[in-house]
Amino acid sequence: MNKVYKKACTEVLEALKYIPLDEYHKIPYKTIAFMEENKDKDYNYKYDVKSPKMSKQANIIIIRLYLDYIANEKEKKIINEILELNSKKKIKTKTNEITIISKKNQNRKYDEYSEIHDFPIKIENTNWLKKLINKIKLIFIKRKS
Repeated sequence: MNKVYKKACTEVLEALKYIPLDEYHKIPYKTIAFMEENKDKDYNYKYDVKSPKMSKQANIIIIRLYLDYIANEKEKKIINEILELNSKKKIKTKTNEITIISKKNQNRKYDEYSEIHDFPIKIENTNWLKKLINKIKLIFIKRKS
């Protein structure tokens, strides 16, 4: 198992300490035991509820656990819609980047008297994973209250 996944398991196990006990028990014991066996024992991670910083892999694992074991049907539907929408945005952004690069290369005229300036093109990407994690955290916070 690779080092990145081991660190993600460590982060997920630490984050799971902060969810309500009844929701924690919805996750199968085998899944938790698997993460315990595969966590990175040398990686010291502290979960901060106010400003959590987790790896992309850990976020993906948490989303999957939430969808598979904790979320009700309404929450699953909302999360799946968000994931689908973000997937479409990601594909569209990549297509736009390819189009910009190809147009940029086609429009160049190289002659000895012209001066070419390449300025970076900024394409703003919204991190869909962060949005989804924040929504899931809000659900956890609302359930604790």
